[in-house]
Amino acid sequence: MSNFQFRLASVPPAKKWRPWTAEEVPVGAQVRYKNNKQSIRMLIVSNMEPHLLGEMSAWTLGDLFYSMEYSTDGGKTWLPCGVEVTE
Repeated sequence: MSNFQFRLASVPPAKKWRPWTAEEVPVGAQVRYKNNKQSIRMLIVSNMEPHLLGEMSAWTLGDLFYSMEYSTDGGKTWLPCGVEVTE
């Protein structure tokens, strides 16, 4: 019989995110399709609609939020295209 007692740590709450506003778009960041490490990388070159270098069409901020992830450190870390919401 063991003299040890174990307690499981509680699960931290999941992070919540929302789409960027035009002022929050990190112009110059790389973007790629979510869950696809081999995806072509594009560059955000404008926050007006935002335009991606290599794409002829404009993306909405909602499109980026649901379909893409971004990196501002050359592809070392990838985050959802949005802002973390703290409640």
